[in-house]
Amino acid sequence: APAATAPATPAAPKSTLADKAVVSQADIASLTPEQAVTEGKAAYAKGNYKLAFNLFKKAASANNSEACYQIGMMLSTGKGEIAKNVLQAKVWLKKAAGAGHSDAAKVLETL
Repeated sequence: APAATAPATPAAPKSTLADKAVVSQADIASLTPEQAVTEGKAAYAKGNYKLAFNLFKKAASANNSEACYQIGMMLSTGKGEIAKNVLQAKVWLKKAAGAGHSDAAKVLETL
């Protein structure tokens, strides 16, 4: 019987903006809202909170509910250079909830 073939090797993770030494406004502007959220989560995971916040703001400008939620969560606790601001967090979480983000509504009840 022929030997079983090995499963395909997964592709290396795509390079993200968080891997770049310098990220320009043009880099951020070129992203779709969905890409900006994905890149924002990658930047957040690497501890680059300012970049994450800017990427989420880009997506939030297109009313992306996940981006609004992420901004609200960052503001509710404060992360790195992003100062805690519960009042602003509530504004963003209300936007996210209004756009259908179920977790945002739950978090709002706790603030």
